[in-house]
Amino acid sequence: MPVIDRSILVAAPVRQVFDYVAEPRNTMRYQKQFTSFDVADNTPRGVGMEVDARGRFHGIPVRTRLRMVDFVQDELIASQSESGLKNSSQWRFTPGAGGTRVRFTARYEWPLPILSRRLRTRIEEELASMTDDSMRTLKDLIEGSPVGSAVEAPASPAGPGLSGFPSL
Repeated sequence: MPVIDRSILVAAPVRQVFDYVAEPRNTMRYQKQFTSFDVADNTPRGVGMEVDARGRFHGIPVRTRLRMVDFVQDELIASQSESGLKNSSQWRFTPGAGGTRVRFTARYEWPLPILSRRLRTRIEEELASMTDDSMRTLKDLIEGSPVGSAVEAPASPAGPGLSGFPSL
């Protein structure tokens, strides 16, 4: 099961960064792999909110329904797929020197267990690259600058029991 774990420092207060990520209508602005990201049945923001997400990966349509499983204002947003591409992800927000440290961790299940090791490695590399692009774009959107930013892969792997918000 691939795990993507990235962080970036955003020069903005925790509340501003958290609220931007917690608003589903913003997701397609910084996660370009999505073609739609719609709240299902007008569920309220927070635990239990569901989102229908669609995107494309190398021209192949990808679809999933995400359910928010944890939500702590200004600290954590976590979701888990209910259908489609199986994944769980987690956004963590911590005050840092000069702004907010944003950490995104996602775990994916392979849709086809028969994929070769070489193909799985290439897909994992591409997922990591897409995540890096999303993190840089998020930073640039919030800070209001179009300049690319460095994304860090944390030295220690994320702990067990992670779940989270969107990523294909």
